[in-house]
Amino acid sequence: MPVPLILYVPGKNPKPPPQVHAELLQRCLAASVARADPVVAQAFAGQRVQFALAAWNHGYYGADRDWRPDQLRAIERLILDPDADAVDRSQATGLRSGLARWAYLAVDHFPLLVSAIPSRGMRSTIRETERYFANLADAGTEARSTVLRQLEPALASGRRVLVIAHSLGSVIAHDAVWQLLTEQELHLDRFLTLGSPLGLNFIQRRLQHPAAVVPTTLKGHIGIWVNATAFGDMTALDPTLADDFSVQVASGMVGEIRDLAPFFTAYRDRDGLNPHRSHGYLASRPVGAEVAAWLRDAGC
Repeated sequence: MPVPLILYVPGKNPKPPPQVHAELLQRCLAASVARADPVVAQAFAGQRVQFALAAWNHGYYGADRDWRPDQLRAIERLILDPDADAVDRSQATGLRSGLARWAYLAVDHFPLLVSAIPSRGMRSTIRETERYFANLADAGTEARSTVLRQLEPALASGRRVLVIAHSLGSVIAHDAVWQLLTEQELHLDRFLTLGSPLGLNFIQRRLQHPAAVVPTTLKGHIGIWVNATAFGDMTALDPTLADDFSVQVASGMVGEIRDLAPFFTAYRDRDGLNPHRSHGYLASRPVGAEVAAWLRDAGC
């Protein structure tokens, strides 16, 4: 039986060299899976599952970025303990976070307000998504191709595949997966999105296969799409995707879309709490439980 594959699609910004980046991502995920199910967690150590990184960032940005020491310490803390403390919980759900969320949702409906956004991070997210959709210098096409180069042969060989995609990576993965499944009779076991902006109107109108449009050519299929959102994540402003993408379920392209109840993540470095950080998601108990369940289904 072919070894199951977990294909991870990272979010925006330059990342460390792929091998280093993949190692820490896998360690975070292995730790959360071990908390959920120590038996199937042995799949990582026993090489009964492959973890691969769709490293689109280097080609997109033309550079890598090293870890800061405080970021490495933050990741090590998550691996040992992924639970948010009272301070983290208060910050992620406080008045300031709530007001910022409503301000960003207003911009999603009225794009001319974008200049009024106080957050550099949110403005950066908007710029990066605009760049991706504009496909300048074929940057968007190449990002999707990075995913497809690993995903297509894995599915064609009959492997069980879980695609995990974070932030802007969920947009790229969505476009790549939908492109593949409208062209070939392939089956993707599971699609897991973390901190995804796919609930935003701005994103949905620009996808290769828009959320509200029934695919005209449909050959492949996704078993389950699970969407995970952390409290205080200002990129995943709409934590429910099942309603936005219901057409894709009705058309038979996706068997089920399930939104996890929002939960707390605990990544904190010298810049403070960052609920959107990928390592916080991967180390979290809800994500670990989802991946453990898929590993059991895949026979690991």
